[in-house]
Amino acid sequence: MMARYDKTTISLVIALVVLLVGNFLVADWVRFIALQSLSRGLVALGLMVMWRAGLISFGHALYFGVGAYATAYLSHFEGITDAFVLLFASMVAGGGLAYVLGFLLRRYRDIFFALLNMAFSMILYGILVKTPTPWAAATASACRRRPSSATRPRARPRILRCSPSPRSCAASSESPCTAIFPRPWAP
Repeated sequence: MMARYDKTTISLVIALVVLLVGNFLVADWVRFIALQSLSRGLVALGLMVMWRAGLISFGHALYFGVGAYATAYLSHFEGITDAFVLLFASMVAGGGLAYVLGFLLRRYRDIFFALLNMAFSMILYGILVKTPTPWAAATASACRRRPSSATRPRARPRILRCSPSPRSCAASSESPCTAIFPRPWAP
């Protein structure tokens, strides 16, 4: 006797096979766009599951961000390049934080749950902004290297000319927009 399978299950298996095979056949830019789309879809799926449960999360990105930082740390400082190890590490980091914060958030519903989630997200954001990291030091040193004011070209200030007739604009060879915003190549 033949077992009957759900159409959704069959469709999802076919889609997974197409994605796995198509990964090797498409260009890099298509793969990049597909990965960005799938990752945003994963965030949307997580939000939809929570909304169906009656919870609203304004701090949903906290858990994804912790996973992303764990992946970046392991790949940049530890030299781990295996995608499955990095994926597992990001799931453990995000899931571990969700497990710990879940004990604090489990009794709240509605707007209280949403605002507490957002509060924890803002706490992590404040910690990340205020904490000096090797990434911040590299970025700050790159931003400090600017050309001196002697070598930097200066844009001359222009006076806004209001012309009532189009002939005066044609005579000055400037459109009203270029009179407001100076062209960097203008003498």
